[in-house]
Amino acid sequence: MLRNQKNTEYKKAIEQMLKNLHPYEQWMNIIKMRADGQAQMVKQGIAKMDDYNYWANGHLEEYMLKYENNEETSFYPDGVELRIKVFSEIIQELEKVIKKAAELKLNITTEMHNDYCAARGSLLGIQMAKIEIEKLGKLDKKSTSTKTDYEKKFDEEVGVVLLNTSYAKHFKFIKKLHDGNKSGRFQNKEETRAEIVKFYSKYSSEEVAGAQGTIMTIGQEIGAWINAVENENKIKFKGTESFEQYNTLAQFIYETLTVELLSRARRGESWNKQKISTDLDDYKYISDWDNFYYTYLSRYEGFFVYALIFIIIIFWIVLFALFIFY
Repeated sequence: MLRNQKNTEYKKAIEQMLKNLHPYEQWMNIIKMRADGQAQMVKQGIAKMDDYNYWANGHLEEYMLKYENNEETSFYPDGVELRIKVFSEIIQELEKVIKKAAELKLNITTEMHNDYCAARGSLLGIQMAKIEIEKLGKLDKKSTSTKTDYEKKFDEEVGVVLLNTSYAKHFKFIKKLHDGNKSGRFQNKEETRAEIVKFYSKYSSEEVAGAQGTIMTIGQEIGAWINAVENENKIKFKGTESFEQYNTLAQFIYETLTVELLSRARRGESWNKQKISTDLDDYKYISDWDNFYYTYLSRYEGFFVYALIFIIIIFWIVLFALFIFY
C-alpha cells in the first residue's frame, strides 16, 4: 500500500514535470538526442556521463562556430540567452523529480539520468560560449563602432590599389556584383552565376583560365588585408562586413568559371578560340573569311578535328593491310 502511494506521488511529479516542460518540447528533443549520443560514447569508454566539462567543451566548439560563421540569425545575444534560460528550466524541472525520487527512496530511470547530465553539459557549454563571445564582444563593439572606418580603409588601401593594376577590369566586375547584391539586383546565386557567365562569354577558354588566376589573386589580396587588420587591431570580423563579401564573391566567380570551362570542353570548343563578341562595333574590322569562320565553321570545329583523326586512322589501317597482303 505504501509502495503504491509512493509510486502515485512520483508519477504525479513526473506528470507535472512534463507539463511544465511542454513549452520546451523542441529543446527537450535536442537534450534527448545529446543524451543518446553521450550514452554511446560512454559505452565506448570515451568519457563519463556526468563529466559535464567534457560535454560542455564539445558544445562550446559548436556554439563558437555557429557564432563566427553567422549560421543563426540573432544567435548572440538573443539565442545565447534563450538557451541559458531554457536549459536552466529543464535542469530545474528534472531536479524536482530527482529530489522527489530521493525523498521517496525510489530510483530514477537511466534515461532521466542521461537527460539530466546532457542538460547540465548543454547549459555549461552555452555559458562558456557566452563568456568567450563577450571576450570578443569588446572587439565586436570596436569593429561595429568603427565599421565605416574599416570599409573606408579597405577602399583606400585595397580598392584603389587593385583599380590601378592589371586586375582592374576583374575587380570592377567583382565590385559590380558586390553592389548588385547589396541593392538586391541579384536575388540569388543563379542570377549572380548567370551574370558571371555573361561577362566572361567574350573570353576564350584560355583567357577564362587566366582570369581564374587573377580572381584568386584578388581574393588572396583581400584576405591578406583582412587578416592583417584583424591581427593589428586584435579584432575578429564575423564574415558579414562589406569587404569580406568581396572575398566570397571572388571564390564564387572562380567556381563558376570552373564549371563554365568544363561546359565549354563538353561542347568541343577550342581552347584558344576567341569568343564571338556581342558588341556590334567589334565587327567593323572582321574580314570576310573571319565572318564565314565564326558564322559557319567555328561551331563544327570539333567535328572537323575528329573527322581528320578518323581519316588518318583509316588510312593507316588500309596501308597496313596492303603491306600484309602484298
